[in-house]
Amino acid sequence: MNSRSITSAFSESARIVLRERYLRRDEAGRLIEDAHGMLRRVASAIAAPARMFGEGYSLPLWLASGANAFVGPRGCAP
Repeated sequence: MNSRSITSAFSESARIVLRERYLRRDEAGRLIEDAHGMLRRVASAIAAPARMFGEGYSLPLWLASGANAFVGPRGCAP
């Protein structure tokens, strides 16, 4: 799948959000990444623990479940 077909998979509203919030920019504010690059960057970040600790590694259940959104001011999960 090429960058053009990946971008066309997003609605116009989603493309706007990607451009405004998620695609990387250089110091001058110019876009330096497209949707394909962003997806590769995110996939690489998600796979990083497996690369670091081995293929059998998985995030702790409370972290993988999204409970990290509820981390308190001292950095402790509820």
